[in-house]
Amino acid sequence: MGKGLAAMIAISEWISERSPVDAVGLISIQSVLLVTIALVIATMATTWLRLAAVPFALAGLLTVSDTRTPDVLISEDAHLVAMPIGAGELAINRVRSNELPPTTGSAL
Repeated sequence: MGKGLAAMIAISEWISERSPVDAVGLISIQSVLLVTIALVIATMATTWLRLAAVPFALAGLLTVSDTRTPDVLISEDAHLVAMPIGAGELAINRVRSNELPPTTGSAL
């Protein structure tokens, strides 16, 4: 088990070095359901019936991009709200987002 955990940590560090963005993005509900069905079939079946999971997994992977973007984007503190207005532009309720003021002096 220790070797498995060490391998998993090494792989995750390798991937995180190559992809600095820690965001998955939007995933369609159909994709989540199809991949869940595939995982259930793959883990519950003990014979060649495991192959029945393959079509569900493929369908889940093909439907990942079938997502509808949100109508309204709200920041984590709910002070910044944006709505798409077309042509790839957003209408925002504030001139600028909440930013920390520049600090003077030393950090704690």
